[in-house]
Amino acid sequence: MALNLKSYEGQARASVGLAIAGALFAVCGAYFIVSAFDRDLFAVVYDPKSKRLPAIGGCLLLSLAAGAAGFFLGLNGAGQKRNKQPQLSWTGFFLNAAVLTLALSAGVFFYFTKYAMMPKAT
Repeated sequence: MALNLKSYEGQARASVGLAIAGALFAVCGAYFIVSAFDRDLFAVVYDPKSKRLPAIGGCLLLSLAAGAAGFFLGLNGAGQKRNKQPQLSWTGFFLNAAVLTLALSAGVFFYFTKYAMMPKAT
């Protein structure tokens, strides 16, 4: 089944799909942050030469992109009279707002608690 973005129903379905994809990316980025979090230092400790930093940035960036696109797709079709599924548009709108909030919160937390630490040379 092809997704028709010219119709408001297709935009609503795409909005919900983007919310699901954005949520998966946000949870993946948050997992990378939490797994590197040290409670004693209250910092996210990472090696600057490792691939953890690009993974966190990539996950959060993809989450923000999917959330923003889905947010505006849901908003576009939410109040239209020709939209036969306005509740699906509103669902996509609010789910994408939650995804954006989660991704931005994880990004801000990482930014303020990051601590680059080189591994010990043996």
